[in-house]
Amino acid sequence: MYGQYLKNQKSKKTLVLIHGWCCDSSHFKKQIDAFKSKFNIYCANYSELVKTYDGTEDNIFFYCANKIQEEISQLELHNLCFIGHSMGGNIALMLANTLERETIGSVIIDTTMPMSSKATEKFNAFFSNLVEKDFSAQERMVREFIESKCNTDYDSKNIIKTIVDGMMLTWKTNSNQFNSLLRDAFKFDSSAALKKLRGPLMYIAATPPSGNLKELLEIKKTIDIQKVLSGHFVMLTQHAKTNELLANFLMQESSRSAD
Repeated sequence: MYGQYLKNQKSKKTLVLIHGWCCDSSHFKKQIDAFKSKFNIYCANYSELVKTYDGTEDNIFFYCANKIQEEISQLELHNLCFIGHSMGGNIALMLANTLERETIGSVIIDTTMPMSSKATEKFNAFFSNLVEKDFSAQERMVREFIESKCNTDYDSKNIIKTIVDGMMLTWKTNSNQFNSLLRDAFKFDSSAALKKLRGPLMYIAATPPSGNLKELLEIKKTIDIQKVLSGHFVMLTQHAKTNELLANFLMQESSRSAD
């Protein structure tokens, strides 16, 4: 089992927590602690899948998403609320559509979406430049990329250092595989997935937001956008606010279900 599963005998609902690129389930520790007494918790850890990926499938992003779906099915989890951060937001969106009948809601935390042609072009240039470098130069580029997602105006320097150092350690375990994951994630059509999605959806935006909030509203008029004064790693740097937003979203979902 790649994910962490905490069963709650009192609840029929499961929060499916999906971390971002080069992260792990510890990024959701504050959310697990806050909600495990009320819900079942399944926290996917797809970085472990990346480390053991054997290359049998062409797209490592879809490989990870499919493995998470398999584990959800094996655990026989139902009444799912997907909560995904960054790249995990795209996986959450993909699985919420695939498991539509079992999904009661979705929360996306500061994921880059929708992917415009300009954003795709910018990323492709970054990725092409990255893979042409030697390991030391790649390491510098990846560190700078992660650091650029933080906001020193709001985020604790100690927390930023812990996040960046942890992600760099993960990246170094299999840099080529994690580079491929980053490349393949940008092949996912988030616009089409957003249009297809049914059920309540909340987007938690960092400062500045990774997603294009105006375009998100144009695609999904019912989306609930919440802005937080924080860098990209909102659930770590502003965990109390994140938990408050999640609690409100889940409460509203329960009210809708009762109607």
